[in-house]
Amino acid sequence: MSPAKALGLYTVVAMSLVSQAQFGGPGEFPSFRNTSALPGSGFGVTPSGMAGFRGAMAYSTPVAYALAPWEVVAGMSIVSHDWRLAFQDTSSGDSKTGNGSVQLQFGLPVGKFGALSYGVLVKSSHGDNSGTVQWTPPGQSGPVRFALGVQDWRGRGGSAGFGLPEDRDWARSVYVVGTWQALDDTYVSVGYGDQHRYRGAFGNASHAITPRLKAVGEYDTFNWNWILAYDLGKVAGPVLKDRRPVQVVAFVGQEAGKFGLWGFNVRF
Repeated sequence: MSPAKALGLYTVVAMSLVSQAQFGGPGEFPSFRNTSALPGSGFGVTPSGMAGFRGAMAYSTPVAYALAPWEVVAGMSIVSHDWRLAFQDTSSGDSKTGNGSVQLQFGLPVGKFGALSYGVLVKSSHGDNSGTVQWTPPGQSGPVRFALGVQDWRGRGGSAGFGLPEDRDWARSVYVVGTWQALDDTYVSVGYGDQHRYRGAFGNASHAITPRLKAVGEYDTFNWNWILAYDLGKVAGPVLKDRRPVQVVAFVGQEAGKFGLWGFNVRF
């Protein structure tokens, strides 16, 4: 392994070794700290906006590459209430097993105005949901790109988790994020949000250990998270004419250094 690649892997792993704050409760936005319906949330996005395994990847934080027109990704994740992996979403503020979320993202055609992603985040089995928008301005080239976005653009997404009175609070957060392609498949992103969910600095880094295994670390403005993502490959042919084959990316990891998580995303 070259020194540059070793440094990239070290950066990702080191992110998970920092002490963690408490997860959950009023003002903690736990429902938005799983997969988040933002670009790069548990899947890769290339600088050209193509989704899959290659490209910048995060867990709950965004990368600067909005999806190209009609790129479609759907997936889910479940976070346990301890270090073990949970396989049930109880959708309750006092859950002892796990909390899940489902995401759908797609790129919208905006022509010469850049790239635009829209996402829907379903936060529990009760169907409560929020919307996300991210715009990558046109005319960008080189290893560093920037984007603007909004998490929970409709507001009232909740701050404490399902089943708690505080979950009527605002979660809307406007952010800016920049992504640097350090190596062929090593990316570092840094961003800043104005309030609520992203109320300060956040960042993420991803590094391809092998062509099918990727390490990801992030700071989500509250805690440090990490995942290992694996490319399950092309599992089916195109669902529509002129589309790429269906691809699945699976991942496992830890949230806030102590809660086990797993999930997957499907690129159609």
